[in-house]
Amino acid sequence: MQKQRGFTLIEMMLALAIFALLGLMGYQILQGVMRNGELTREHVTRLEEMQRLFSLLDRDISHAMIPAQDETISGTRPAFISNRPEALLQLTRRNATLPGSTLPRSTLQAIRWRLADQQLIRETVEDNAITARFNEIEKVTLRYWSAGRWSPQWRAAFSLPQAIEVTLNTTHYGKLSRVIIVSGVD
Repeated sequence: MQKQRGFTLIEMMLALAIFALLGLMGYQILQGVMRNGELTREHVTRLEEMQRLFSLLDRDISHAMIPAQDETISGTRPAFISNRPEALLQLTRRNATLPGSTLPRSTLQAIRWRLADQQLIRETVEDNAITARFNEIEKVTLRYWSAGRWSPQWRAAFSLPQAIEVTLNTTHYGKLSRVIIVSGVD
């Protein structure tokens, strides 16, 4: 009997089929890992935006104040407005000083937050300059804590609540809420 040398055509075809199947499985795993990495990056970016939004809101609301007569920025404009067609929230806040800057800067700043076309927009009142814009915000609800209870409205333009609850309805995360203490309240 003669010994067989090499591989038969069937053995070669079977080996190629197994190798192709292993290659296809490896490619699918690589694609899945890459897709998950991209989804994770998008999720992290959205979370960072929500964190930035709440950080700005916290900074503005916690620094809100009713200026004294001699400190007013522009005449008789109310120091605190909420739930109006032109603004969800408009307030006067203490302005941060710029470290190392020699430029004069007002110690007060008027800020307006408004919702337009599923965008929550933060702008300065004096020149309507947009300082931040957050997308995919469907609805914003504000509640005000004062005298030991929550109220859905705040009508006093020259006084502040003790705290404000901000609830955002977002496209990706649903409802997100935060209670912010107003430090400028006596």
